Amino acid sequence: MPRANGRLGYQPLVVGGEVALAPRGVRSAWRRCPSGPGVFTAAAVGYRKPMGVRIAQCTLDVEDIDLMVSFWSAALGYDIEQGDDGSAKLWPPGGPSATAPTLWLQGSGTGKRDKNRLHLDLVADTDPQTEVRRLIDLGARHVDIGQTGSEQFTVLADPEGNEFCVLDSAPTR
Repeated sequence: MPRANGRLGYQPLVVGGEVALAPRGVRSAWRRCPSGPGVFTAAAVGYRKPMGVRIAQCTLDVEDIDLMVSFWSAALGYDIEQGDDGSAKLWPPGGPSATAPTLWLQGSGTGKRDKNRLHLDLVADTDPQTEVRRLIDLGARHVDIGQTGSEQFTVLADPEGNEFCVLDSAPTR
């Protein structure tokens, strides 16, 4: 497989539930997709395969399992399944789905050290600022990660300092 600057010379492309791999920088062989600006679809370039994976669960390493089970189950309205191994699985009402994955709280015995490399973006069923206040009442706190004040989200941290956002509205294309 070709390499560019020490990296694999292919880039993934996801459009309409399919994944294509195309050589980096090859835009002339692609055509724009009617989904919107900046969205491309493969045109006889690379490999094309149906998507075989989706996000089924989010896992969060936690120090205090009881504290975090209490916070996240109340925040999301999820049911609790406490494990015998110091972990807990939180189940969305009605079971997991493509829009509501399970949340596994994995007891790690250590506190958070650095900024999250991955975080949850939550969307409220009601007024986002009402939801932010409810989450703060449950134990979340505001976090400054360099926001300008014009963002379409509010950054919070759970009781152990794991950052997450409450979006003003659901993502759209």
